[in-house]
Amino acid sequence: MTSLRQLLLTKITRTTDGSSVCNLCGLPFKSGSDSAAWRAHLSSRHTAVLDAMLANRPPAAAASAEAASSSSPSSSLSSSAASVLSSAPASIPKKRKGEAGQPSIQCSFAATGSKQAVDSLARLLAISSIACNVVDTEAFKEFLRDVGWSGALPTRKGMKAALASQAVLLREKVVAALRHSAVTIASDGWTNVRHEKITNIVPLVNGQAFYWCSIVNTMERNTAEWLYEKMLPVFNDFIDQGVRIVAIVLDNESVNRALFNLLQPQFPFLIRVSCAAHTIQLIVRAALKSPAFAQTAQQLMDLIRLFDSKESRHELKRLQQFRAVPPLAVLKPNDTRWSSTFFAVERVLRIWKEMEVCFDSQRVPSIVNKQQFFASLTSLHSFLLPFATATDEVQRDGATLFTVYQQFIILLQHVKDTKQGWATVSILQRWHKHINIPATVATAVLSFRPPPTHLDVGEAQDFIISFGSSYLSFYKLHSASEQQLQDLLTLQIAEFNGRVGRFSSLEDRKSSLERTGAKDARMVWMLYLGVELAQVALALLSVAASEAAVERTFSAQAAVHTKRRNRLHASTVEAEMFVKFNYANVMHPEGRPRSAASCEEMDEEFDAADHGELFAAVESPAPVVTDTEVEEEEQEEEEEEENKQQDAAAVADEDPEAAAAAAASASSRRARRTLSVPFTSPADFVAWFVQQYSITHGFCWNGDARNLLQNAATSRCKGGPTTKELEKMVKEYVQRQ
Repeated sequence: MTSLRQLLLTKITRTTDGSSVCNLCGLPFKSGSDSAAWRAHLSSRHTAVLDAMLANRPPAAAASAEAASSSSPSSSLSSSAASVLSSAPASIPKKRKGEAGQPSIQCSFAATGSKQAVDSLARLLAISSIACNVVDTEAFKEFLRDVGWSGALPTRKGMKAALASQAVLLREKVVAALRHSAVTIASDGWTNVRHEKITNIVPLVNGQAFYWCSIVNTMERNTAEWLYEKMLPVFNDFIDQGVRIVAIVLDNESVNRALFNLLQPQFPFLIRVSCAAHTIQLIVRAALKSPAFAQTAQQLMDLIRLFDSKESRHELKRLQQFRAVPPLAVLKPNDTRWSSTFFAVERVLRIWKEMEVCFDSQRVPSIVNKQQFFASLTSLHSFLLPFATATDEVQRDGATLFTVYQQFIILLQHVKDTKQGWATVSILQRWHKHINIPATVATAVLSFRPPPTHLDVGEAQDFIISFGSSYLSFYKLHSASEQQLQDLLTLQIAEFNGRVGRFSSLEDRKSSLERTGAKDARMVWMLYLGVELAQVALALLSVAASEAAVERTFSAQAAVHTKRRNRLHASTVEAEMFVKFNYANVMHPEGRPRSAASCEEMDEEFDAADHGELFAAVESPAPVVTDTEVEEEEQEEEEEEENKQQDAAAVADEDPEAAAAAAASASSRRARRTLSVPFTSPADFVAWFVQQYSITHGFCWNGDARNLLQNAATSRCKGGPTTKELEKMVKEYVQRQ
């Protein structure tokens, strides 16, 4: 039997010094080259000769080569497509004695099934965020020839067409997954590599998130009216395809509140949900500025800044190597990343012993007593831990409004146990400001967990009736009028509260499900699908808690629309994103983590806390602060996010002029406060403000003081100082006096 090496040697001449030469073109090979190098050369330069050699091999050799390879069909969206891609063999045959190089793995592509292979290749490129023009490179074509691609070589145009067709097929499957269930639309915006404002739409259903589309704003102001005109057709498209939207979850930006107010007349049942993860982070930010932790937080930042220098980082690394501990770097908090301060504190405490050797009171003047600082840092870590856990819980795709209810109770219990009364006020302030209380309490009622008397159960029941009648009427789930539906739901809520009539056996059925391990309250309501209240309960218990899924699409889209691929058309980006983000959920839903879909709303351990005492402050509005501080936090959050995007654009752009243009463009989009008319310079305004309000060193900068400053500079235009900038100027002016 003639071996492949012997066949190759008919076209290769070996020399006495160990090198070799191709008989066909005279190309020399370096010393020690083997059959693998020869075959690669023949495959790239003399393909026809190699194919003829392999075709004329003796039958026994051909059979042996065929036995050394095995095929495994690649998955495809089209069930009728034939399997064409042959993969590597399950076990690679051992190298023969005396034969140089690695064994050859022979693969082949059937020409009749090349479409499926092209689809698989296009999907691979999309999921891996690889540009389609890679198929036009000579190296990729050589790879295809090496594995025996027998059909037409794929092209960049063909890859884009295959990607677009797969996105269309996937879109049909996504719509099928969204039908017949209550859907929450999550939306948020970011700035792409071309400095365009991108608003992504992500529907969430049954613990799954799907990327749907991107609204691109290239030149216009991103106002609520502009977004409404673009988003309304998306909502109508969903509804026309049989998708039942019940809620929209947004962050706390003022433009999103205005957007909801425009959408509500068209969809009167629509529930607005503020992103719970953002809300929890507002509480954390307030805690870090509180007298209890402000000094510790500042000392932490001073210590972290010490390791900005290379010498300090190398000193820390050498200590870790000397002590044989894992080499861990210092983490820097980022205000635009959730729980980043907690992770920074956690990292410092992990490398506590090594870090304290690296600094003293001269290098970090704010830390006089190291032992006291690390003790305070430990207390801060213990305080922030439940908030980080709550953030992780509410940002799951399967988190609901009842998850928010649970986590707020856990946080209130935590601050009560730690005797941090100021934190209770802060949590309740955000509860009133950002949480949709009637809808959230309604989920507690429908989850068989009656809320405490300090929360208005009657208001929650009224919400169930109002929402339910509008929801059932809009989607034509009942033939009765809206008023008749309100009467019907009122009767059914009364029967549900008394466990009579239709719900007389509810407790027995719930107990039966609990014995099987089911903890989802929706499982109980599925036993009453013929009851109108059950349809309303299933809708309310499915409302998502946060728009964290949209934040994840930003990361995926940034990997697709990179600086190197900044000329991608919006439709191409959308098609690639659709395949990249949705393929696993649609084609392999069983592969999703169970925690992403679970909704444990019947956890018996949850009732251990005394809910009544925790919400006692709800009845007394006296300790609750004004809305001014919360609004300022929201404004600061928006400005920080925008500044971060500007900085990223400036760093990414090597051209200083382009960076300056990007910063100017971002500045023009942000409305900034300017001075009132009588003053021609900031200095004149500051002098007048200090004299007008008798500001001295002892002046207290609270919410009322900032309101005074804000009202004194009411006009808005480009280029004027913000309230924060004016406040800083006033403070500097007072210090100079």
